[in-house]
Amino acid sequence: MLRSRYPITKALILLILGIVLSGAAEPPLVFTLSLALLSFLVAWAAHSFRVWALLAAIVLLGVTVGEIAEPPHLERGIHEAIIRLDRPTSVREGELLGEATLCALRGDDGWQDVGCSVRFRCDSSLAAGEADLLHALFYVVPYEAASPSAFVRSISRQGFAAELRYCDGTLIALRTDDLTIGESLRHFSLSQLDALPLRSDSRAVVEAITTAHTSSLTPTLRDSYSLSGMSHLLAISGLHIGFVVLFALLLFRWVVLFRHGQILLSALVIVVVWLYAFMAGLQPSVLRATIMFSLFELLTLFSRRTPILERLSFAALLMLLFDASTLYDVGFQLSFVAVVAIVVWGTSWGRLWQKGSADESLPRRPSPLRRCLTWCRRWLWLSLSLSVAASVALLPLTSYYFGTLSLWSVITSPLMIPVSGLVVCLGFVAIVLPVGDVSEPLAWLLDVSVGVMNDVAAWCSSHEWLVASWRCEGWQCAAMYGVMVVLTLAATHKK
Repeated sequence: MLRSRYPITKALILLILGIVLSGAAEPPLVFTLSLALLSFLVAWAAHSFRVWALLAAIVLLGVTVGEIAEPPHLERGIHEAIIRLDRPTSVREGELLGEATLCALRGDDGWQDVGCSVRFRCDSSLAAGEADLLHALFYVVPYEAASPSAFVRSISRQGFAAELRYCDGTLIALRTDDLTIGESLRHFSLSQLDALPLRSDSRAVVEAITTAHTSSLTPTLRDSYSLSGMSHLLAISGLHIGFVVLFALLLFRWVVLFRHGQILLSALVIVVVWLYAFMAGLQPSVLRATIMFSLFELLTLFSRRTPILERLSFAALLMLLFDASTLYDVGFQLSFVAVVAIVVWGTSWGRLWQKGSADESLPRRPSPLRRCLTWCRRWLWLSLSLSVAASVALLPLTSYYFGTLSLWSVITSPLMIPVSGLVVCLGFVAIVLPVGDVSEPLAWLLDVSVGVMNDVAAWCSSHEWLVASWRCEGWQCAAMYGVMVVLTLAATHKK
């Protein structure tokens, strides 16, 4: 089974199955690790059972890494704690919401170092911000992986141990911690964007898709993007990093003229991608997408004959072995699903144009105008194919995470994805380069581009013909992807 054309992809599927089973069964770590090692030994020693033993070993390996990635258990109740605010995400009804690190927790035996990820709620009047250390009393609500709530299960599997709710009037100390390198560069990026004369809504969107700073997004703006099926454009994922990769390839394409130019080009692309990740403060979702693209670029450099799907699967396999909670990260899921859809569907649909063009009776030496028109039509068809493929593939995930099933995304994405790519590249230039006298034209371009995105989102959200407020369950989301896989395999087999 694993000796077919796509062995790494099949191994990745088995590993994912094991990680999912670890969250459902929660077997002892020593037991699953022992079984995994035993299965690998059987696969190595017994030729007649090699295939089945190898399948079982990979699944058990997934169960093992899934058990290792589980967050620590915290007791429910009011506790004195110190948390570090890593990423304030929004302000709603006077409450500041976001992600934090639980540094220490005071129990019956005194202070205990914890160091796990949590979500927090606190009074916005505290004026707490990124990198602040908050020492106070909190009501701890642990996230249980076996919770009946799909949302709680999802949050727990992403590596968050609990939600900490600040108890009003119990503040003991509030001070700013030393900034990490990523946070310092993110603050620098935000200061560079603040220097541009942008409208408030435009600035909020530019900050969201270039630095992952989403707290400036208003509820109205969030809702309009959600109802229009464009919410995935506001969360940095592999789509945005793909824009940066394309920008770097176009910018440094000339280096292939030198000796070992392809190696130099790949190195420059990886440097630019990591620079973008640092601009976004090395947020976990951004970091994971960056690692995936970096591994993919390295595999492309050293193994060009390997199918793209295999390279992508190998990058995902390494990331899941290193940290199984990556599987439940929203950014990773959006990135991986979108790229797989583009590789499997988008490129196939794009070839339909070439097949149709081959049937046309073209003159032996077409005119330059004819060649230009043919190139433009081919480029538009390929862009449309890739955008529609990614949009259709992301529909189940957007329904599961954002609570809306908007068919507007199939219509708007082919138009808005290129515009958002332009915004990412312009924002990147504004942050990295000393724009100086061209700041006003650059700001005008950003205002116009983001204005188009905001206007389209607002118009679609006000016409809810193709919008259904429906949050699908996990099994429904999996079933929809199962149908997509079956139809894809059937179409491939038919060919």
